Amino acid sequence: MLPPEALCKDVCFRGDLDGSKLQGRDAYVAAATQWHADCTRELAYYHTELLRCDTLSTTSDELVSYRWRAQWHSEAQRPLRTLARLVGWRLIEFDLDPQAVSTFSWAAVFQLLWAAARSGELKLPASAVEGRAEVHLDTVSGVVIAHTETLDGVRAADGRRLLNRKVAQDVATLLDFRRRPGSVPSPDEWASAVSARVLRSVPGAGVLDVDPNEDPRAVVAFATLVASVLVVSIAGIGDETGVFGRTACDEVVVAASELGFDQCVSDLFRG
Repeated sequence: MLPPEALCKDVCFRGDLDGSKLQGRDAYVAAATQWHADCTRELAYYHTELLRCDTLSTTSDELVSYRWRAQWHSEAQRPLRTLARLVGWRLIEFDLDPQAVSTFSWAAVFQLLWAAARSGELKLPASAVEGRAEVHLDTVSGVVIAHTETLDGVRAADGRRLLNRKVAQDVATLLDFRRRPGSVPSPDEWASAVSARVLRSVPGAGVLDVDPNEDPRAVVAFATLVASVLVVSIAGIGDETGVFGRTACDEVVVAASELGFDQCVSDLFRG
């Protein structure tokens, strides 16, 4: 979003969803302030990056088109990030293919950890959303008169090309924070609109969709494996900083049976 001094009094903002229109500088600034505060408070290590900027002139105004990326740490990945920190693995993040359908497999969990143990690198899918914005400038004053925004994931969903549930849920997460301040639309109405636009046609992305586990005993085996790794690591490193205490251990082991953690790992592998 843009600073107040760059905006004309009647600036207009439009996002992907109906009900996202902002009219006027005051409404724009209020929304930008709230969205940024909500994202930085609720999404761990949230940050944005400008990827590309192009300027195109027209007969009536000047158009600036730019691509941006927002990224954060998924709550579902916290157990794996904690484990990597405890054992000294280097974290590598990568972008998922939005057209790849993901399914869960406990064998993939062991494969993931075994590969990390051998290489010292734990590869995790990034929680990120990229989008495109167009800013129209008044040719005389140079201030912004209109700002439109489109998320890549929404365009993919519109074209039935969004099939990966983690990619879809990352898009939905960011859109959840993009509701216009005020009573209309209501939080429930906005959540329903986000789900209908982004999640409805994505396999496994519905709130009632649950991945089948091949064997419930695999959960216990995995928790035991993680606990063993942590015990060995903590015994060797010590607990001088307090980072390696019981809370961190419990966090990793307990979360191994949670749906969010299952989802995080399942999106690393297909089939």
